[in-house]
Amino acid sequence: MSESVLQALMQLFAIVASAALEDGEGRGRVQRNTVEQFLNQQIALNQVERYLEIYDAFYQQHLARQQAKRTSYKHTSSSSVRVLRICAQINEELQLNQKFIVLARLIEFARQSGHRINSLERDFIDTVSDSFYITRQELGELMDFAAPEELPQAPLKGQTSLLRIVDSTARTHGSTVGKVLYHEHLGGEMWVYHATRAGIYMLRYFGRLQLLVGGRAASPCNLYMLSHGASIRVGNSAPIFYTTLEGEFAPERFGQQVCLEVKGIAYQFADGKMGIHPMGFSHTGGQLVGIMGSSGAGKSTLLSVLNGSARPQQGEVRINGVEIYQAPEQAEGVIGYVSQDDLLVEELSVFQNLYYSARLSFGGMPHEELVARVQEILISLGLWEIRHMPVGNPLDKRISGGQRKRLNIALELIREPSILFLDEPTSGLSSRDSENLVAILKDLALKGKLIYIVIHQPPSAIFKMLDRLLVLDTGGYLIYEGNPIEALEYFQEQGDYVGLHDCECALCGNVTPEQLFDIIENPVVDEYGNVTRQRRRQPEEWAACFAATSRYSSYSKEPPPPIEGLRHSTRRPGWLGQLRVFTVRDALGKIANRQYLIINLLEAPLMALLLAFLVRYFDASSGGYTLQDNVNLPVYLLMAVVVAFFVGLSGTAEDIIRDRKIRKRESFLNLSWGAYLSAKMVNMTIVSIYQSLAFTLIGNTIMGIEPAMLPYYWLILLAVWMSAGTLGLLISDSFKTVVAIYILIPFLVIPQLILSGIIVKFDKLNPELSNPADIPWYGEAIVARWAYEALAVHQFKQNAYQAPLYGYEQVMALADYKRNYWLRALTSRCNTLLAPNDSIQAMADWELIRHELQADENPETGSGIKLEKEIDWHAPTPENVKRVQHHLQLLSGFYARLYTNGSRLRDSTIRILQEYEAAHGSSLTQLKASCYNTALARLVRANDETDRIVLYHNRLVWHCDPIFQLPTSPWLKAHFYAPYKRLGTRYLSTYWVNLGVLIASIGILYTLLYLRVPKRISRKKSVESI
Repeated sequence: MSESVLQALMQLFAIVASAALEDGEGRGRVQRNTVEQFLNQQIALNQVERYLEIYDAFYQQHLARQQAKRTSYKHTSSSSVRVLRICAQINEELQLNQKFIVLARLIEFARQSGHRINSLERDFIDTVSDSFYITRQELGELMDFAAPEELPQAPLKGQTSLLRIVDSTARTHGSTVGKVLYHEHLGGEMWVYHATRAGIYMLRYFGRLQLLVGGRAASPCNLYMLSHGASIRVGNSAPIFYTTLEGEFAPERFGQQVCLEVKGIAYQFADGKMGIHPMGFSHTGGQLVGIMGSSGAGKSTLLSVLNGSARPQQGEVRINGVEIYQAPEQAEGVIGYVSQDDLLVEELSVFQNLYYSARLSFGGMPHEELVARVQEILISLGLWEIRHMPVGNPLDKRISGGQRKRLNIALELIREPSILFLDEPTSGLSSRDSENLVAILKDLALKGKLIYIVIHQPPSAIFKMLDRLLVLDTGGYLIYEGNPIEALEYFQEQGDYVGLHDCECALCGNVTPEQLFDIIENPVVDEYGNVTRQRRRQPEEWAACFAATSRYSSYSKEPPPPIEGLRHSTRRPGWLGQLRVFTVRDALGKIANRQYLIINLLEAPLMALLLAFLVRYFDASSGGYTLQDNVNLPVYLLMAVVVAFFVGLSGTAEDIIRDRKIRKRESFLNLSWGAYLSAKMVNMTIVSIYQSLAFTLIGNTIMGIEPAMLPYYWLILLAVWMSAGTLGLLISDSFKTVVAIYILIPFLVIPQLILSGIIVKFDKLNPELSNPADIPWYGEAIVARWAYEALAVHQFKQNAYQAPLYGYEQVMALADYKRNYWLRALTSRCNTLLAPNDSIQAMADWELIRHELQADENPETGSGIKLEKEIDWHAPTPENVKRVQHHLQLLSGFYARLYTNGSRLRDSTIRILQEYEAAHGSSLTQLKASCYNTALARLVRANDETDRIVLYHNRLVWHCDPIFQLPTSPWLKAHFYAPYKRLGTRYLSTYWVNLGVLIASIGILYTLLYLRVPKRISRKKSVESI
């Protein structure tokens, strides 16, 4: 309250006091005491005397003016004008509750010392009431409450804002008038007035016993304002708490009442350590319940058990009779949870965070209605002015800590849960923000909600707002449950402390919650006076002491109302609706993140520009750049695949782990995990399409790759991008920290380089882990190997120059290998068999010859010429060997003719191509220069291999021209650079098979992600290790 307002109030009090001059000076002295009482509640005690002097000066001034007036009319007129002027001056600065207090004090002023309020005083009171916009009904209620000097003989009728607290000895069996509360040993009657609009409570006591209000002595009949958490004690009677009074007025504002009952719950961690020891309690709607305890006392664990996140090993948690772990679907929408951590999408605005959270709860609500609901919540929590501001993060603050907390609460409040759990809602906030936040929660509780907050050593103002208090001790023991103010008295009593009733300061009414832990954790002092680490009472002793008392909250004997009445009109959207909301929310968050947006827009084009420009090699002495002479094309293909894998992987590696806290909150909505993942996949696909297309366009253009190859390159790179992106989502869901994810990324990327088949050939790996005939099993699991092989094979086979010639060159390569290498090896072994030799080696050679010749009978991979039936393969006799030699001569002629025919057809095709190019103003040389690449041809034909045929496991392996070899396995398994893959009896293009494998890898990774297989395995192993 400002200086100018206080001075104006002193003048207003002085005017009203001087209006009763004819009643005597004694009354003026009594009224001065009322002013002093008012100041004691508004300002610091050391300032009270100063403002009393100001009041005295104004009082004497108005007395002098009154004596100077000749007529009462002139005095009344001038006083009324001054009253109006003063009210106009202070009206804009006084809050509504302060206006009620001022008006109540003015009424008390007028009736001091047993005098009745005269007409002049009533006129002044009416003037002030009108100036403060207090209704006539409210003024009438205040007059009925504050004006009587003594207890009326007949109770007031029709007063819904008045509560009479009557001695239980005066209990009647008939009907009572108005609200009545019975209390033992009252020694009179007490009135409590509730100014509904102002939200304040006023007290008057008509009795003979000593009255303590908030720990301070009070005089009977006087009017007292009750602060939050205040206790009222009459004589030696049990205290009446502020929360009790709220409860007497609150039921009229409640709808369906919620009731949470906890019976014998106990929770044990996976390592066997007890998180919560058996406990029980019961709370109903309209209560703000605080949970206090030292670190490790199990506060957050208890909250998790109560909100349905952690199933207890024993006991029950019931909401209106429904056990939430046995019938979770019935409790859906009733429970809300606000974590200690931020659960906000940092990049979205305040409005967007709340809107999309609400959209996941109100699937069928029209857009306009939902927007109105969001706006209402924002206004009620004081967030309207910042609705368009992005929330940021704690390190990049856009909104204050208090605003972040309120927004987190708003995310739950918009669903209108009947029970709300908050974990450390005031952590990191200033004392003022903390008080404002808890005041909001208190208002919500008064609307019928049951609110639990974990709070650590709150200040007095917050502590007194609590309706009930749970105190936990180390190890999860419940050592107190009851009224917060009474807790101080309880622990003082159990700890044998003096001053059992001195819980509140006699001067300011504050309490010191720290006393609770000072008593609970009071250490033992040794014989030398040193403080030890041992406590006087262990947690189990405090728990046993509390269990021995009758302080457990009793369970309701009446059956609670059905839980169906607690569920509001929340209806989560269907799968497609959730997918739409998740997709839009995720997309907006990424778009709002400028760094993310710029990197994703420029990363792929810049990488393509840098890579293609660096490897665009040509001989400076030649006529210029041609694709044919660029020795770096294989490097470009490999690096394009690696870039696609790395960018895709790193782009999604944080996506799920960043949302983990939000997903935990949304788990209370039972939203679809599949819809959430599909939304991530949709956005990842959109980004991958853009990045892969941009990379392919820029990179291929700089490299001079023919435009017809663009869609084939793009499809492969897109598949790699998406496969890596899905892998990124998988590791994002499997690991607990971002640091672990980024440490893992090199372990995923480096094998893509080493096992791609180009940097280190598969047949040059450790012989114990590889063979020259096939790709090792670990190579089959490498995405880069499938993608690179598809690009290399397709680039070689399907470029405009090579495509018409490929079939003939394949025949020529087969014929050349068979005639010059394969037949020579077989002939040499036949000659060896005719000479004296080792029988064991002879049988091995004979077996090799049999296997090779029988395989050659296949017309798809060999000559198709059948062996003579007379050959006995059981023994290499000279007759059998000669028959084989004769067959080899037939094969030699066959392959010679095959090579000649292939060469002739190839030459004929080249002449046709030359004529076609010449007709179109070009030449075959130019076509080859722009489409063919010598380095890639040398690589896929293995021209650098010195051994064109090798012996492996007594089999001859064709060790050159892999691009022309047909695979033999019917299950898609083939050598590296195979032109086709065999499925059954069909040969399929390597490009499309490899593309299918890449797409299948996306499906496999998505399935692992959807089923959360790595997470389950790690969780199972951690449990087994314990």
